[in-house]
Amino acid sequence: MANNPWRLLITLTLALFISACDQSSDNPKNSAASAVQTQINDKFTAFTKAANSETSVNFYSLPEALYHYQQESKPQLTANVPLTAYAVINPSIFHNINEWLDKGLSLPGPLPQLDSAAQAYQASINKLLPLSEKLYDYQKNKGWLTDNGELARRSDAEYVDAFNALLTKRNAFLKAISAANSERIKIAYESSPADSVEHYRNGIVYLSRQALRDLTEDRTPAEDKILNNEVETLEQLSAGWNKLIQQQGEQDCKSIIDTANDYISVLHAAINQQAHGEEVIQENIILPFNALVHALNSHRSC
Repeated sequence: MANNPWRLLITLTLALFISACDQSSDNPKNSAASAVQTQINDKFTAFTKAANSETSVNFYSLPEALYHYQQESKPQLTANVPLTAYAVINPSIFHNINEWLDKGLSLPGPLPQLDSAAQAYQASINKLLPLSEKLYDYQKNKGWLTDNGELARRSDAEYVDAFNALLTKRNAFLKAISAANSERIKIAYESSPADSVEHYRNGIVYLSRQALRDLTEDRTPAEDKILNNEVETLEQLSAGWNKLIQQQGEQDCKSIIDTANDYISVLHAAINQQAHGEEVIQENIILPFNALVHALNSHRSC
């Protein structure tokens, strides 16, 4: 199960689980935790907007934009025939991405790995931008008709190389966002007061995701111990939150506990199956996990 594609479908949706904390400002510990989480959320939001800024009228993503350039413009450039069309990506997209990267990098918040990836991504954008702007003006002014595509041909290799280098940094940045999302959930969990709704919610969010990722067939004894500890802690968090719900009389929140317990039960069954060399059916794990996702998102006030 370790390398199955379905695991890649676990996305930033889990970030939605972290709701605004109604922590009393009278408690300095609560205020400090809330301030740290706010900083992290603001930085993460800016970087997420940078990642989402690459969509244009014509393309869904930067890789798609380069693909179309190589499929449509490049063949004419290499064939040494008169150009009938020429198009490069609008550099305004790069400027939009850079604005959000600047915003994220200017904000405080302990996300050093994401900052580093953002800086590398921004550097690759800045390296491509001058040529991108030059070629876009060339496209708009139909300079390729005037010089028979000479500038386009002369710049093609440099443009493609710089674009590919940018995509490498872009992909690393997107991976860093995913890693930072896990880290921010972990920080929210560890910094929230014990025996609080925030602690239980954030803990279930973080550990349910970790357990799903750690449920691999080829676990080492050390990894198996980590997984079992995660599931055990999930049980404790679910029991603690259930007790708090009963004390506060918030029965509408009980569905979260029910789906969490269903998921925990499935994790136990899967671990037991693997211990006996039996194959675990993927859907038997992912469906209860998705049910937990739905319950947490449907009861954000809990």
